[in-house]
Amino acid sequence: MKIVILGGGSIGGSVANELSTEENDVIVIDNNQENLDSLSSKEGILTINGNASSPSTLKKANLDDDTLLLCLTDSEEVNLLASIVAKSKFNVGKVVCRLIGSDYEKISQDIASGVDYFINPENLITEEIKELLHHPGSLEILDFVDNRLKLVSVYAKESGLLVGKQIRELRDHLPDYETRIPAIYRDEELIIPNGETIIQKDDEVYFVADEKHIEQVTRELQKLEEKYKNIDIAGCGNIGKSLAAFLGKPFIAVNHLEGHALSPGLEKKIKFPYLLLLISGGHSQYIIVKGVGKYKQIGTTIDDALGEAFDKTAKILDLGYPGGPNVEKFSNLGNKDFFKLPEPIINKAGCNLSFAGLKTAVLRE
Repeated sequence: MKIVILGGGSIGGSVANELSTEENDVIVIDNNQENLDSLSSKEGILTINGNASSPSTLKKANLDDDTLLLCLTDSEEVNLLASIVAKSKFNVGKVVCRLIGSDYEKISQDIASGVDYFINPENLITEEIKELLHHPGSLEILDFVDNRLKLVSVYAKESGLLVGKQIRELRDHLPDYETRIPAIYRDEELIIPNGETIIQKDDEVYFVADEKHIEQVTRELQKLEEKYKNIDIAGCGNIGKSLAAFLGKPFIAVNHLEGHALSPGLEKKIKFPYLLLLISGGHSQYIIVKGVGKYKQIGTTIDDALGEAFDKTAKILDLGYPGGPNVEKFSNLGNKDFFKLPEPIINKAGCNLSFAGLKTAVLRE
């Protein structure tokens, strides 16, 4: 199958990796070359750099009525426009368009009626988490027949009534329930069971059941876990907001950098004030911590943060991600005096940092 994916970010890139098999020809279009670089080395994936909604860019992918087009960029406008162009100009076979929960969801069918499926991955993830919260112990829950049937996976534990017994005994235990076990994963091997198959401890068991019978069938495979009582949500993106609204949780603003600044006091008794070197993700800073909520920044990176420099260096050297551990591992095997690397801004007053020069030096050397 020919599959064209618009967007090579976290969602589009993951989908491309999953679909890149011998049976599929996958093309990824993105205007960010860094996203494409991480995919172009994968067998079965071709990449095109350009505007995903541009007719001239889409033409390069040779769209036709046998093409499955997945519009998965982070921009709803690009996804909708690309869907319209692909259907009207190239007569694409099937179109899947990603939306992100804005007002476009209300009018999407009107402005892009040719789209076969509209999806919102954030909503799908939110709904799945809700299901897992509603049925503790479940690993995965999929809906069928307008939510009337569920495919559920759980681990078989010694406490389960059916564990150590043949599947056929499930009907004796639950004679009034329509339920089936279509698949079992045992030591990463897929088993298609029959009535004589014995459920073993640690099997990942998939069963099909009515929503109202899930708990009773789960009890056959493990002792029912108690309903979750205390749930905290870290992160306030679309998924976090939806879950918080569903659970009636309040929104509490948290400064994660402040959390880093105060974390040393969790392990040792440190009196205020103290000097802190904060290295976290895209941050590299010198801070005087005077007290809770009282901070003075005396230095910061003027270009790349340390973590970014490591990741970019690892990319240049093709060492993979995350860059820091890999660069450190290989540097310990080398000669520290072999290359002359720059010592950034050590002769300037102040406490600012700079790491971009190191990355550039690695590229040149």
